[in-house]
Amino acid sequence: MKALCVALLAVAAGGCTTLTSYEKQQWGAASAAGVQKVKVCSPGAAAGLNLIAGLGNVYLAGKTENAGELGWWALNFLTWPLSILWAVPDGAISADNINIRETLILHGYRLRPPVQVVPPHRGTAY
Repeated sequence: MKALCVALLAVAAGGCTTLTSYEKQQWGAASAAGVQKVKVCSPGAAAGLNLIAGLGNVYLAGKTENAGELGWWALNFLTWPLSILWAVPDGAISADNINIRETLILHGYRLRPPVQVVPPHRGTAY
């Protein structure tokens, strides 16, 4: 039983909407430039709704059209009330990261670094 709980916590901990290192770098530049975070999702609402069998994930899915949140809702629903341990902070963190990502998009920041095309090396036989 203990191993099952540890496994569920490990799986659920990966459920947060995360920012890539590049997005974090872009957000650092944007916030240093005085860009204010837009509020697409409320971290408090997402966290509070996750007290009720993972409904915070349904809230986030509806706000962002991210169907992946519905998968996390199913996990949280099936493991409720134990899921409260991870779902509440997950909801708040995910909502905040969604707000950051949407702010970057709104202000024209890139979410991925530009792709650098490297020309083929001349004179090499393949």
